[in-house]
Amino acid sequence: MGYGAVELQGVPIQFDEDRDERVFPVVAALKAALEHRGFPNVLSTVQEHEGTLVVVLKPFCRDWPELQQLIEGLVTRLSDLIVLDPWTTEFVEEIK
Repeated sequence: MGYGAVELQGVPIQFDEDRDERVFPVVAALKAALEHRGFPNVLSTVQEHEGTLVVVLKPFCRDWPELQQLIEGLVTRLSDLIVLDPWTTEFVEEIK
């Protein structure tokens, strides 16, 4: 069940029941870090849910384990720095 969505710098962010807006600075920093490392426009949509950033990658890069490892490391470090709560990452094909 969806609880609304917004778009941040071209990345749709879907909310769960707690509508945790701490996801905004983490996603903005993640997008910038990915672009800086040569991975622009790979995030299809994201959602923060219970300390996990749920990520849907665009179809052309879903089979890149190196990209997924990079995103996992960035999410953990950025969330710890920005919201003082190190999040984990889960990759899915769609958010329901």
